[in-house]
Amino acid sequence: MHNLVSIMNYVRSLKHTLKFHYGNLGYQMIGKVVIFGMITIEIDVSDNFANDLIQDGAKIDVTNTLQALHDETSFSYGIVDIHGRLPLIDRYGNREIGNVIELRYRKTALDRINWARFQWTNVYDIAECIWMHPAFEQ
Repeated sequence: MHNLVSIMNYVRSLKHTLKFHYGNLGYQMIGKVVIFGMITIEIDVSDNFANDLIQDGAKIDVTNTLQALHDETSFSYGIVDIHGRLPLIDRYGNREIGNVIELRYRKTALDRINWARFQWTNVYDIAECIWMHPAFEQ
């Protein structure tokens, strides 16, 4: 069983890895590390003005995150959940940051990827589970 200090070191190391590989763009927060082999990463999806460009940007952000995690061999996990966040505006005009996409990947699937030839357009297709906010699907 891991203690709190080792969990905090794990989170710091994961944040550093993502920033080292891809800079500070989009990697604002790592939500939690669950001890039982599951990592949850929250990313701020790039807001590219048009909805189809936002969706493409989200796929690129997810691909970059998965590749950075996969390239760093010191992390032990079986499942990674990625939550993509964007500002959402409700019908009353209130703005709130919320999840627009939630994806789950198994490490065994990520291990099969040839990252040199992988196309970011397929990143949702290899997810074990996917959920999209209705506003993000349009």
